[in-house]
Amino acid sequence: MVVHRRGRAEIARLAGLYRTSRLGRSEFCRRHGLALSTLNRHLKNQLHPQAHREGDSIGRSSLVEVEVETAVVPLTTGDQAGTLTM
Repeated sequence: MVVHRRGRAEIARLAGLYRTSRLGRSEFCRRHGLALSTLNRHLKNQLHPQAHREGDSIGRSSLVEVEVETAVVPLTTGDQAGTLTM
């Protein structure tokens, strides 16, 4: 099986075609040789285009900055050297 990489424009065209196809997502992807995750991602991008622009990191990261208020002390107990406790 030869796998070729589709461009964004082609995937966007297929996502638009899916919306008018009246097929379920799995069946549409099977017929067009498209990964279900790819279709889902592009449908989501079409719903929220401003949140998925290149270089726009707003809304993409689930990481948050935290401040540790108490020190983490290494504890050595028997064979478990380096176990951390708070």
